[in-house]
Amino acid sequence: MVRHLAWLWMAFVAGLCPSHLAAQMVIDSFERDLGNWQILEGFAEIYAANEYSGMSSVRLHRRIAPIGSQTTLLHRTFQGDFGVYDMACFAEGDKSDIQFLFQYIDDQNYYGVASNPRATDNPQLILWKVINGNYTVLDSIGPVMDLNKWYKLRIERYCTGEISVYVGDSFGDTLRMEVNDRSILVPGTIGLAAWGESIYFDDVSYEKKNADIATHLKETICSGTFFQVGNSRYSQPGIFLDTLLTSEGCDSIVELELDIALHYLLTDTATVCANEGYFTGTDTLRTSGRYNLSLMSKYGCDSLVDLTLIVVGEHIEKDTFLCGDQFLIFNGDTITEGGSYLDTLMAQDGCFSTLQLNVHKDNQAPILGPDQTICFSMTPAIPLSAEGFDSIRWNDGRTKETIAITAPGIYSVEAYNGNCILKDTIEFFEFCEVQPGVFIPNAFSPNNDQINDFFQPQFPTPPQDYSLKVFNRWGDLVYSSFVLDPGWDGRVNGTTEPTGVYVYLILADGAQYAGTITLLR
Repeated sequence: MVRHLAWLWMAFVAGLCPSHLAAQMVIDSFERDLGNWQILEGFAEIYAANEYSGMSSVRLHRRIAPIGSQTTLLHRTFQGDFGVYDMACFAEGDKSDIQFLFQYIDDQNYYGVASNPRATDNPQLILWKVINGNYTVLDSIGPVMDLNKWYKLRIERYCTGEISVYVGDSFGDTLRMEVNDRSILVPGTIGLAAWGESIYFDDVSYEKKNADIATHLKETICSGTFFQVGNSRYSQPGIFLDTLLTSEGCDSIVELELDIALHYLLTDTATVCANEGYFTGTDTLRTSGRYNLSLMSKYGCDSLVDLTLIVVGEHIEKDTFLCGDQFLIFNGDTITEGGSYLDTLMAQDGCFSTLQLNVHKDNQAPILGPDQTICFSMTPAIPLSAEGFDSIRWNDGRTKETIAITAPGIYSVEAYNGNCILKDTIEFFEFCEVQPGVFIPNAFSPNNDQINDFFQPQFPTPPQDYSLKVFNRWGDLVYSSFVLDPGWDGRVNGTTEPTGVYVYLILADGAQYAGTITLLR
């Protein structure tokens, strides 16, 4: 939301951040002399017989004929561009013409406001500009002043081009004109002028207010991240103010109301039937135990749920293979294709136990898992297993279920189950990357010998925002934590995980690390 600042908004911002907005500056109250002014033509004097406040004002007039000649004063030192100009003015005589000049660069470039009161020879209010010597009226209306009465004149000038003229019994009393012009965008001085008979000015002031555009942002971010406004980054909740420069050269105040969505650690206990299971959003749990679940909030922030799951009934999973034209009968159906099939076995406490049969067709079943990237200089021997078959043959002739991989390359296996022959291939790549000050091991041995029992990265300074996720070779999440200590002990819901290669993903203070970790038993 972008808008022009009203007076109430300006007061609010000034109260919160006074450095952005300068206080009102009195240019001259005309109580002493005219030493700060240069009289270009005509005559001016400090006059004590007619004042708006204080003891005196300044009077502009011609002491000699002809009536109708110009009197002009320029301030010697003032420089202003965008802000609010206030003054009191008074006219007497039927040839009176009050003039105020602003952003005065020279006599060829400036803005001006002129007010000819009622009962004068040319009653009107005019806003004009002179650019390269060319005079242009920006707006004009009928007279708004009477003779022989003090009025308050206000000109608001903003860097987006707005010029507003107010005339009334009090400052900002009545808006008379409002135009948009960007011909002059640099600072200049001010001038007081009169055409004809006596004109009086008093209490001339200026308040710089170029921060005339405000933007209000209301944002929510995840803990450990930041929201950026200009060159400022914010990672804590609160209300923040920044001043930016727009494409038009204007100061723009951005108010940021920031909220933080936390990473929550929740504890939950659930009881479900085995045939129904517990749906996590991406998977269905059917086995009793304790689970660490990673959930995503509406702001995209991970939260960890510590779930104790009680499953009534039993869920059993079995794997089998089909070769060629083989088939099997399951739950009254003839199975010829690979897939997972579910059967309800028996009733218990209103629930049903289930049997899940995972059927692998020919060589569709992955044996060795995905390709791996290893730093062999740090982990000289990586175990590679193909378990649960009648017999095994590796591409180098070895027949053991588990072999040691000591060098990068392509490794293949043939696994025999009855008449079924399953084949799989895996490739090991070597890559060693040293992050400055960060050490991530690529192997650990959780055997309770107090040596290398946990997988835990090491940082020179503990990160403020941290998460670790570990996946098995099938892509299942086996470990998730938002705290550094103590790390993963190689267990899932209290059950030890087998020897093998696992994939990790670490997020630490905005940096991301991914790779593989070998679990050794």
